[in-house]
Amino acid sequence: MLTLPKNILVKHTGPFWWVKIADFGITKRAEEATEAIKNTVGTPGFIAPEVLDLIRSGAIQDNSYTTAVDIWSLGIVVMQMLTGDVIFEDQQLLVQYVSGSLKLPLDRLSERGVSKSGYKFVESLLSVRPDERPQAKELLTHNWMKSGHVFDPLDKRYVA
Repeated sequence: MLTLPKNILVKHTGPFWWVKIADFGITKRAEEATEAIKNTVGTPGFIAPEVLDLIRSGAIQDNSYTTAVDIWSLGIVVMQMLTGDVIFEDQQLLVQYVSGSLKLPLDRLSERGVSKSGYKFVESLLSVRPDERPQAKELLTHNWMKSGHVFDPLDKRYVA
């Protein structure tokens, strides 16, 4: 069964969609990407590994994490938009990915005509280590974001 996040809002539909990702009453406003957050909340399948205490790194201390968890969740949303699948709906798959015994299913992106730049975009969002994920400002200048890719509903593929 496909898990759909309940916090994706559509302000305007196509051809140029305006979509907002919202979070109501469960977040702490973090002014800096390095500011620690300690709430453990989220939709299964979209939660970053550090929130579930699956990894430990220098960036994670005392069960806290940064806004990098939002970048992870964005990666899951982008992957779902591109493929139709939530790749870590089963938490055991997330555990396998974090441990290195499972790779990202980038072949699903290829099947949908997503470019290598798109692969790299998704890969960066879903880096296991939070300190290796890009910040939101960096994402806006990523080549894939600037490429003008469009979904062709007849062909069910993404074209530049």
